[in-house]
Amino acid sequence: MVPINEMTQVLSLNKSDKSGEGSSSAVHLKIGEPVSVTSGDLRNARGSVVKVEEETVYIKSKQSPAGLSESLSLYYKQLRKFFEIGDHVKIVAGVEEGQKGMVVKVDGEDISVLANDSERL
Repeated sequence: MVPINEMTQVLSLNKSDKSGEGSSSAVHLKIGEPVSVTSGDLRNARGSVVKVEEETVYIKSKQSPAGLSESLSLYYKQLRKFFEIGDHVKIVAGVEEGQKGMVVKVDGEDISVLANDSERL
């Protein structure tokens, strides 16, 4: 864990940041990562990634009834990574790519990260 006195910058990330536009979001989803469904009948459902195939992502929903072992297949554009306050993250695209830090605020699709400059790659 990074000591708070080494964290020097707060970054605000939101969906309107176009610097990563054009890249496939599915590339950045990894098995085990928590995701949230952003559109369709399952909007706001949460789960974790179990498989990624090109533009299709398979997730195991946290709301699945006990004993249901099947995963849900969704188009990658229907999903976004799910963040909670306290999560340690690394920015993978955009102006702050490579920056590491801790999520300090989540407001809808806007995420604020307290960045640690000593962790910059």
